[in-house]
Amino acid sequence: MQVGYVALPFAFIAMVVSFKNLQLTNYSSRFWCSWLLSFLVFAMFFVMRFGDHDYYIMSLLPWTAMIAAKGADLALDTRWRKMTLLLLLTVPIYGLGRIYGRWFDPKQRSVPTELLYGHQVQQGIPKSDLVLVSGDHSPITFLYYLKRKGISFSMLTADEYEQLLSIPFGWIIHYKLDGSFPTFLTEHYVLELKHETQQFSVFKIQSLR
Repeated sequence: MQVGYVALPFAFIAMVVSFKNLQLTNYSSRFWCSWLLSFLVFAMFFVMRFGDHDYYIMSLLPWTAMIAAKGADLALDTRWRKMTLLLLLTVPIYGLGRIYGRWFDPKQRSVPTELLYGHQVQQGIPKSDLVLVSGDHSPITFLYYLKRKGISFSMLTADEYEQLLSIPFGWIIHYKLDGSFPTFLTEHYVLELKHETQQFSVFKIQSLR
């Protein structure tokens, strides 16, 4: 991903040619084959995390960049031009598939307009303060648009509530359209209402009860 989708067809061409003519007779070929082999061993243990955190595959970047550059040279050969064109045409399709889930997921479509088109909700909240968000039924959607760090209260189970009391939260942001304010928060925190918008209430946590 970090190399770029356009580089994928070139990398594919280079890998086909390289493995067809694989020779381990020099230091360079042995080095890069060892590099790839070490990554495959690593992938056996972390493959389930690749979809969530692509930085786990950063060790593959030097190899990918090198072989994509080799593929770009090969693409100039007339024997590969039709294949290169065909593969390049698949790049937009792959790219759309990659972002479809991010932009068309129901949780993403339901982001409140006040988070999308304004900063009045997080106004007055220092970026260093931790925020407890009520009403967001995804792990980080509201926090992402608020540009603040914290926890989505609505994602927690009742057994996890008590653990919150040991975390130094400074603010609670409640999404009013999601329903009433959680009883647990009023029972355990002394709150001061700082400001309200049409969709949100912003509270400063004064202390624990």
